[in-house]
Amino acid sequence: MLEQSILACISAGCFGSLFSLLQRNSTVPLNLTGGGFYTFLQSLFICVLGALSGAALYLLCISGLALSVAKENLAMLTVFAMIAGFSERMIPDLFNKMQKEQQE
Repeated sequence: MLEQSILACISAGCFGSLFSLLQRNSTVPLNLTGGGFYTFLQSLFICVLGALSGAALYLLCISGLALSVAKENLAMLTVFAMIAGFSERMIPDLFNKMQKEQQE
């Protein structure tokens, strides 16, 4: 059960990050001069970051530090992991917004 739970959270986080990528598809900067391999690495990094978000949420939930209501409910846990993957841009966007506000 433990392996299934963590794999479900990692997959849901990756899936959520793909939704995030599709949602902001018009604003994703791609450097096409580096070739197709660079574009592939950029896309892969977004998926890996979403998967890591899902895994981190799983660890936080199982340890009881956060979202302990989802500890026994795998469906709820995967939904939260998908949300964590979807918000993979939340922290960098927040820092960029704070930096712009300080520069003004």
